[in-house]
Amino acid sequence: MFKYIFAALFLYGLTIVVQSAERPNIIMLLTDDQRYDTLGCMGNHQVKTPNIDSLSARGVTFDAHYTNTPICLGSRASIMTGMYEYVNGCNFSHGGLKTSLWNEMAYPNILRRAGYFTGFIGKFGFPVSEDKKGNYHEFDSLPIDSFDRWYGWVGQGYYKTEKNKYVAKFASKHPHVTAATGAAACEFLDDAKKQDKPFCLSLSFKASHGPMSPDRTYDDVYANTVWKKKANFGKASAAHLPAQAKFGRQYLEIDTFAAGSYQKTMRKYNQLIYGIDVAVGMILKKLKATGLDKKTVIIYSTDNGYSCGSH
Repeated sequence: MFKYIFAALFLYGLTIVVQSAERPNIIMLLTDDQRYDTLGCMGNHQVKTPNIDSLSARGVTFDAHYTNTPICLGSRASIMTGMYEYVNGCNFSHGGLKTSLWNEMAYPNILRRAGYFTGFIGKFGFPVSEDKKGNYHEFDSLPIDSFDRWYGWVGQGYYKTEKNKYVAKFASKHPHVTAATGAAACEFLDDAKKQDKPFCLSLSFKASHGPMSPDRTYDDVYANTVWKKKANFGKASAAHLPAQAKFGRQYLEIDTFAAGSYQKTMRKYNQLIYGIDVAVGMILKKLKATGLDKKTVIIYSTDNGYSCGSH
């Protein structure tokens, strides 16, 4: 019974939303590989994330939340369906999400059936097919038709906007894809304003996933920042961990943040997140300009965190 509690609570919450006389608009913002303490609102005084911090100041911040499957594909399928990985069966070992389960349980479909105008932007991150053999590096395995508006890409996508099919039109003004996703969100909101129905927008940033290729526009933001290392930085501090805990990608990639490149890598990593904050600012500004801010709920989360050199 317990394996269905998470899904049941999720669906119960959606039932309240869709049956409400004043149904709110919903924006789900999801980042990629963002460590929990890379936001000012989480107590980090070295980073600059004013727009995201403003969401925290006006809302509820969950500071004891854990990713049930700390890798992108499994985590994203759980977020979309409200089901644990071992229930929805979607992971790198056992294949994608079944189309029938996607149609029945995914929150964008539930809301669309309830009359919501829906959109998706960015990295979808897992395949959807009835035989579970789909490849999320192919558009045929992504549920494009499940949304009224689609700006998504296959696989990890690219930081160069022009290389991502459905947002390429924003490349001339926004060559870095993080800013382009913000522009796509603004276009969606203009479109949503014309609809006689509430909307649900799911925006999934590529940042702060590697490669560390931040928007060069913000090179000066952390140019003089000297990043503090965590007390458990480096593999030496993980000597007490069992062998199994050292097989994972996060542990093996601690060397990416090795002593010689730590400051350079951290600057780029946090600069990627700064770009996200700018895009969030674009969305907040558009919401206010269109008057949609009065009845829009914004959820900000990530698919899983990143080690940044500590175990």
